[in-house]
Amino acid sequence: MLIKGKDKNTVQVIHDLLERLSQLPQVDIRFDFEGEDTWAVITEFDEKDDSQLSIRFLGNDRWLAVAGDYDEEDDFVETFEELTPEIIQEIPEGCKILLHKVRDDEKGMRLAGHFLLRQKGQ
Repeated sequence: MLIKGKDKNTVQVIHDLLERLSQLPQVDIRFDFEGEDTWAVITEFDEKDDSQLSIRFLGNDRWLAVAGDYDEEDDFVETFEELTPEIIQEIPEGCKILLHKVRDDEKGMRLAGHFLLRQKGQ
């Protein structure tokens, strides 16, 4: 699984996730919805143990870290952590801008991973 235990804090997990994704030649940011709820999401999949780690932007400054994997009954289980303003502040500006755009436009995008780590003015 991508998050092994609780030994890492959420800021470090998000930093590590974005650092890994930034090294990829292309990254997908998806638009998704369920009922009236909409969000933009960026996800890393770990095929070795069939798990995933995501950052979701739901609008109104609501962000979630989401870890998912399969339990003993082979059901997919997701664990959500709402991000605090202090954690949100640590998310690179490029990532925030891109997730805002995908959610606002209701359309996903594919781009080079390095755009996730961009800061204002770069």
